Amino acid sequence: ELDQLLGYALLDYSDTYKLDSVGHYLARYSTTITWPLADLCAELAGHPVELADLRAEFRRLLREDLPDYWERIGAQAAPPPEPEADVADIVLTLPSAPGRRGRLS
Repeated sequence: ELDQLLGYALLDYSDTYKLDSVGHYLARYSTTITWPLADLCAELAGHPVELADLRAEFRRLLREDLPDYWERIGAQAAPPPEPEADVADIVLTLPSAPGRRGRLS
């Protein structure tokens, strides 16, 4: 789950959302835990990191290394987004909610 949180934070390539921390809600305990993003990345890397550099490297990895890897293993991959696309350009369209059935008592 932590890898997924970091991936989402690093997908903000141009720092549009100015993320400075990531967190996780523990529903069972009604508790939210958060970590400063720069501190968490430094802890996992074992040394201080520049978030801008890390985002740039993550972008390069996703756009260059990952498609090459998929091709080597014969996996089918979706084409990468256009170079100018950023996380702010991604739009998720959800289907409309189905009508409610029955009655509430």
